[in-house]
Amino acid sequence: MATAKSNAKVKAEATVETAAPAEAVATETPQVSFRLVVCAYPGTGEQLAKVWLKMTGEEPLVMIVQRDASLTDTLAEAVANPEIADTFILVPANCVPCAPISLDELKGPFVFVDVAGSRHYCDRLPVFFSKEALVEVLTSSPEDDETLMKTYYKNNLHRPIEGGFRIGNLVTPVYRANPCENLVIEAFVRKKFVTASPEGYKAIARLVDQYLLG
Repeated sequence: MATAKSNAKVKAEATVETAAPAEAVATETPQVSFRLVVCAYPGTGEQLAKVWLKMTGEEPLVMIVQRDASLTDTLAEAVANPEIADTFILVPANCVPCAPISLDELKGPFVFVDVAGSRHYCDRLPVFFSKEALVEVLTSSPEDDETLMKTYYKNNLHRPIEGGFRIGNLVTPVYRANPCENLVIEAFVRKKFVTASPEGYKAIARLVDQYLLG
């Protein structure tokens, strides 16, 4: 059985092979070209789409992903999707914008820093991608999602903005099924993003409706 890594490489290589001739691409390109791709866990896509549309003014393409989905495979699918623009912002599941933000601001780049000071390049924050540059990284067969993102950042995104729960006002992560609602509400008021696990998002969905969509 093919691994997720080999599947992603095959998808990326297939994208390169099917990119020519240019005339064929021009005639088959859809009229809609999404610049904002929002990943969402099952059952959360509609609400996330509303929040992202409200905060950016940009219609997002929602990609439903499972909890154990590989970001590498998700990116390979994005590269192969002709509805997605050649340069796009991918928002991992489930990331919530807490205030109006432009697509230029979303280009960041951002890196999550944990309480120990370690940097995590694959941790639910939006990333600006070029399909051309992404294909180059995907076809190099990265070992895992974190390696892929570190390589992409090193080659294309320099000196990222660092933020974490206790650092700056970039993000508050919500990973527990019983988060402190006051901390979440404070994040909606003060932070750029709230990122959540499936359990965390289920716990704050009501607050998203009340404070961000109300």
